Amino acid sequence: MKAKGTEGSIAGLYEITLNNCELTAPSGATIKGGSVMLNGSVCTEQVVITSTASGIARATADVPAKKQGTYNLQGVRMADGMGRLPAGVYVVGGKKVVKK
Repeated sequence: MKAKGTEGSIAGLYEITLNNCELTAPSGATIKGGSVMLNGSVCTEQVVITSTASGIARATADVPAKKQGTYNLQGVRMADGMGRLPAGVYVVGGKKVVKK
């Protein structure tokens, strides 16, 4: 996020709290209460706030071995293997399978 203003880049707020980010510019700027301060005065230079959160690069949903099996479309695990089940659509090992 970037902010700049003649009355103060970020000023006059009740309080400023930075979560998972930091004030990166201008050098030496600090947060005091509800304003960004520079050299004891409200900062009117451009203020840059940068995220410090690492985030999640990629989410995967591996099905654990104990969760694998044969389920009907209502999510009920079927005790028998596919050979003994009636015709229909089932979820086997996380994939839809049609039994004719």
